[in-house]
Amino acid sequence: MNNTQASGASIIARLLAEIGASHIFVARDEMLLPITKKLSELNIQLTCVDLSRTAVLAAEGWARFSGGQPGVVLIGQGSKVTEAITGIASASADSIPLVVISLQVPLNRIGTDANKELDTVGITRSCSKHNYLVRSVDELSEDLAKAFHIARTGRPGPVVVDVPINLLAQLGSFQPPMPIKLRSYNPPSRGHLGQLKKALRLLLEAKKPLLCLGGGVAHSGALADLSRLAKKLNLPVVTTLSGAAICPNDLINLGLAGEAGSQLAKQAVNQCDVFLACGVRFDWRLTGDPQQFCRNASIIHIDVDPTSISRQVRADVPVVGTLDLAVRDLLELLDEMLKSHPLQVRTDWPPQLLQDQSQVVTEPLSNQLVEMLSSFEASFVIAVDPGPLQQLLARDYIGQSHHQWLTSSGLSAERHALPAAIGAAKAGKSILVLLETSQLAAHLPELMLINQLQLDIKLLCLDLGESCRLPAICRALDISATEAASLDEVPRLLNDHLLVQFSFNRLTDDLSETTFSASVEQGL
Repeated sequence: MNNTQASGASIIARLLAEIGASHIFVARDEMLLPITKKLSELNIQLTCVDLSRTAVLAAEGWARFSGGQPGVVLIGQGSKVTEAITGIASASADSIPLVVISLQVPLNRIGTDANKELDTVGITRSCSKHNYLVRSVDELSEDLAKAFHIARTGRPGPVVVDVPINLLAQLGSFQPPMPIKLRSYNPPSRGHLGQLKKALRLLLEAKKPLLCLGGGVAHSGALADLSRLAKKLNLPVVTTLSGAAICPNDLINLGLAGEAGSQLAKQAVNQCDVFLACGVRFDWRLTGDPQQFCRNASIIHIDVDPTSISRQVRADVPVVGTLDLAVRDLLELLDEMLKSHPLQVRTDWPPQLLQDQSQVVTEPLSNQLVEMLSSFEASFVIAVDPGPLQQLLARDYIGQSHHQWLTSSGLSAERHALPAAIGAAKAGKSILVLLETSQLAAHLPELMLINQLQLDIKLLCLDLGESCRLPAICRALDISATEAASLDEVPRLLNDHLLVQFSFNRLTDDLSETTFSASVEQGL
């Protein structure tokens, strides 16, 4: 089968099949029919949507719950690419592996200002991990294999492969995927042993050490070992926005850190003497003024991406390497040290701080809303768009719940929750999407798709006082929707309806105050 002749469309389909792409998201375009037809013949599952933006965000949602496999997207050319930029940038900011295959005008028309010509490589250079313009049908197999390798190794991210449309019909050689070695791309694997020893000495000598879990922990597979390390060293834990739902219940979870975080977390960050950051980018929502962040602490930063270390906040002990291997090495070093030097119990943290923090809630979003979400017995993924509601849920609920978390944290992409929920549902998750009723007008295509595919997605729409008759519109489109008279009714109504609306006047005041304070903090 090596170097067999096949059309470009067949090469793409066969390589995706052999590389293990079990699900592909397609933005409807007649130009993609040669590829989608071949994919269907290979029994690869396709989800077709109307917009490229929806397709990429859905692939991002799928990749978050795929166990590390990249999401795969097929989009057309020209404006289809510009529609997809939001999803590509969101995946890049949140380190989500994607392979985006786009179409380009024929090779001989590139650079002639042809109809639908777009410099896809130039446009996506700043918002993707890497990109390729395929210049020969014989390069298709190799470029696609490289794209998958780059997307899921090192710090994960999106890779764009731009394919001139005339290559789809040309015959070329198909090469099965082989182990990839790139001279210019060698992501680190193991952290430097000397740096790990320095980090461990700091942790053992510290009086008030603190562990911070970021979104990178969820992608790394290091959570179990980090939990063991935190228990052995009695480390209290704070999280970033993207890591808000990953802290195990048996750790000392102080909640969300940063400007929108809990008071306990803020106090711990200000008082700690060693700050162990794992999979954290140190953006402004965590640090505020970087010059004032952890000013009395030594910072240990473990990350696979060397460009993320000391970019905003200087790391006293930088460790460049994959998080799972670094934490495993730390545990092995700790076990060796404890054989000759028993660990002294720290007493400098206030005793109440080290007690089991089963519920760390300050200025709650609403006791009613938290109680309603807690009343669901089954575990599901809570999806919410960026904004005040996202911050309040992350601070007051998600870290202490048994539910998972789906949101755009790095880019704060608007209208992210519902398209990403489609992908997460395709990955086998049950989803509860929280939206403002005013946002539904932009989501009717997604609502119709969810209804058509019978996905395991439910929507709770909070009416914040804006006049909207969208539930009636949903019923006219044969989308099951109703209104709840009280939050106590919501769980029961969601069993029978796709969409439930609730007028939550108390929430309006909370959101207004949060929006104002966030604007002041950003200097707006």
